[in-house]
Amino acid sequence: MFDKNQFNLKGKLLIAMPDIGDERFKESVIIICDHNMYGSMGIVINSHDSSLNFKGILDELQIEQSTNKIITIQSGGPVESSRGFILHSNDYKIESTNFITEDIFLTASIEIIKDIACDKGPKNIKFTLGYAGWNAGQLEKEIQQNLWLHTSARDSLVFSSNVDNIWSNSVKTLGIDISHLNHIPGHA
Repeated sequence: MFDKNQFNLKGKLLIAMPDIGDERFKESVIIICDHNMYGSMGIVINSHDSSLNFKGILDELQIEQSTNKIITIQSGGPVESSRGFILHSNDYKIESTNFITEDIFLTASIEIIKDIACDKGPKNIKFTLGYAGWNAGQLEKEIQQNLWLHTSARDSLVFSSNVDNIWSNSVKTLGIDISHLNHIPGHA
């Protein structure tokens, strides 16, 4: 049974073990945005660019762009891959904004896209399409099977533009030598 005080992963980074067995999550790092008795939802923070770009999304939504910022669109996970989610710094908040950590928020609305398009959005953003999701108890079971490590989310990792290093840098925050990672649990 879920005990929100004992094992709440909201605001944590999940770090995929090398032998996770699911190519979609190989060397993935996922920030958990919600974790409760019904399941878990997170955003992959180190995926490569999606086939879409910010200008294309603005054109599709008929939003005029007045910023010169280059906004990269990444895949946030395999669920609802056409739905936009924006992880962002704490300097922006609207009614639909969700708190993840003191420094990291999540907003999934057209309003934030409009604000970003005209330089009124948050300082740090990670624009993703889709999310990763788990049914009740599924993520806890995967952690027990040593498919994931977890650590506190750091905004420096979440908003890093160097996606190729996020996985190894996340592992380093745990003080673990990557070459020693193995998903097979030991038994005493």
